[in-house]
Amino acid sequence: MLHKILKFGLAFILAIVFSITTNPGLPTNAETFAIIDTPILNVREGPGLSYARNAQVKQGEKYTIIDKKGDWVKLQLSSGKTGWVASWLIKENQSNPKPTVSSSTVVSTVDGLRLRSGPGTNFQVIGSLNKGTEAGFIEANNNWTKISLNGHIGWVSSQFVAAKQTSGSSNSKPGSNASTSKKQEQ
Repeated sequence: MLHKILKFGLAFILAIVFSITTNPGLPTNAETFAIIDTPILNVREGPGLSYARNAQVKQGEKYTIIDKKGDWVKLQLSSGKTGWVASWLIKENQSNPKPTVSSSTVVSTVDGLRLRSGPGTNFQVIGSLNKGTEAGFIEANNNWTKISLNGHIGWVSSQFVAAKQTSGSSNSKPGSNASTSKKQEQ
């Protein structure tokens, strides 16, 4: 009987210690971005010059950093692919926190943010948001945020919106600088 109690007690203590030491804490919602700092940069399949080139990116373009190894960073490209670039050829910056389930509203941080029918630049533009325009947050994936704006559902680039804690409406405020249309060309 005493043996069973000791086993149970030891298992309980080990479970508590294991759960405390393996919990890395609360995850951060901030992302780190790479801004390309050279005219043309080769994107490689692995972290080194010996790996094959699988894409090229251009100066000023901005990508999410998803991993780091030594002097190399792994980027999430807009095509959905990933690849590695030399860290000395980029500038890193921290983004606004990603919206979370507890954030019911996002705010555009730029003028002319395109609202698209799907999560990617290959989807049709169905509207636009200007800086400060609020929209209802629906969901987010790696680089895109699904929103509700004036009764329309669409996707915007996550790097150009910030989370806003609200308890009000999930649509943009009346009189905001937002537009939606079935066919808008930009």
